[in-house]
Amino acid sequence: MKSVIFLFRVLFASEFILLGSSMGLVALSLTLIFSSFCIFSGLHQDFYQKIELTRSHITLSPPTPYFIDSEPLIGKLDSIPNLEFVTSVFSQGLIQSKNQGLGVFLIGMNQKEICEKILLQDECELESDSLIVSTSLAEELGIIRGEDGKIIVADGTHYPVIFRDFFQDFGWSDQKYSAYLGLQSAQSWIYGEPSINRIEIRTDKPFEMGPLIQSLSEFDPKLRISTWKHLFAETLKLFEVERKLHFFFFGLLTIFVGVSVYLTFFLFFLRKEPSFKTILRLGYPERSFKTLVILILQFILITALALGGFFSLGIEQYLNVYPIELPQSLFYSATLPFNWDWYYFLLMVSLFFFSINFGCLQAMQRVGVR
Repeated sequence: MKSVIFLFRVLFASEFILLGSSMGLVALSLTLIFSSFCIFSGLHQDFYQKIELTRSHITLSPPTPYFIDSEPLIGKLDSIPNLEFVTSVFSQGLIQSKNQGLGVFLIGMNQKEICEKILLQDECELESDSLIVSTSLAEELGIIRGEDGKIIVADGTHYPVIFRDFFQDFGWSDQKYSAYLGLQSAQSWIYGEPSINRIEIRTDKPFEMGPLIQSLSEFDPKLRISTWKHLFAETLKLFEVERKLHFFFFGLLTIFVGVSVYLTFFLFFLRKEPSFKTILRLGYPERSFKTLVILILQFILITALALGGFFSLGIEQYLNVYPIELPQSLFYSATLPFNWDWYYFLLMVSLFFFSINFGCLQAMQRVGVR
């Protein structure tokens, strides 16, 4: 141990600034790329969680204004395991509050489903004239919970309603301009008979829906099938571009750090070459000397990577204590997230470790230390 401390003092103390800047470069590079990945990963994860909470995975609609006979299709859906579906009525209409009116999507749905899937409540009390609108729409029209209003359906008929409650629309424009009411009321007001024109499906594998879609297409080729991926195609494409850019810049930064560390240690070994030779002339075993140099370099490298992880952890804790709010019209997260990913962290540490070790060993070999 004393020989290690002595060697460290002789060889590394005078080059503290040079080695310190190299350590700082490694630590900050790791912090930058890993923290940015965790933030983007958190944004993506929040989006998928909101899809899981509030969105249908597959939507079925008929080629005609409504299903002529929906019983065979409902029987088919009942026979498929790990699948939930809700029958509904989808139409357009106009809601009026005081002297203001606005066009909306009218969605008739079972009241239990409105409570659980839209209001995210286990139980709620809804009457036949209850209307559920988004918080954003309520703010825009100045609607107060519990006040009276009107609905004008497609044929121009007026129906009185009560704005019973509001739901979170998360900044999604289609949700903002959606209004929910009981299925029986919607059927009576829009069709005058118990018909449906939409079936919303949720499955336990929202990212692997190919076999299910194929099965439904074979059952009824005229069936119109759309998925949440179709609705958010541009968002998913943006996520894919972000991932590719992130890995591209990560690879570029890894090369940059590797070259920078190589040049740093090449200069370090070049400056210390006379000291190396002096120590060997004094009788220090050559093999032990090389082993100690490598061990000290590993200690410096591991310290730098640990600092990068510590800085990243600090950013995560800071965002937890002092959250940064995001506009819901642009992002799916209310605050800037930080989704710590151990697999990606270990991948980054491994790549940095091996690339930097390669640079150090190449520098040692060029100078003649190895």
